[in-house]
Amino acid sequence: MNSIVKIITEKFENCKWYEKIRLLRNIHAWSIKQVAEKCITTEKCVWSWEVGRSIPSKRNKKIIASVFGVKEEIIFG
Repeated sequence: MNSIVKIITEKFENCKWYEKIRLLRNIHAWSIKQVAEKCITTEKCVWSWEVGRSIPSKRNKKIIASVFGVKEEIIFG
């Protein structure tokens, strides 16, 4: 693994779950509206997750992980 990927990976691992959602959204270059549509929820709900104001339900955690193509533990570990 090259040094840049290692640094990014370490930074991601040290983020809080809600920061990971925002980072994954930005990596995919998706708007909050796009994530809301993919997660079958509202923009307000996605925003609330991204700022840590609300915690996704168990069902939504599975959906979020699926939408971003990662294991649930990677985000919510």
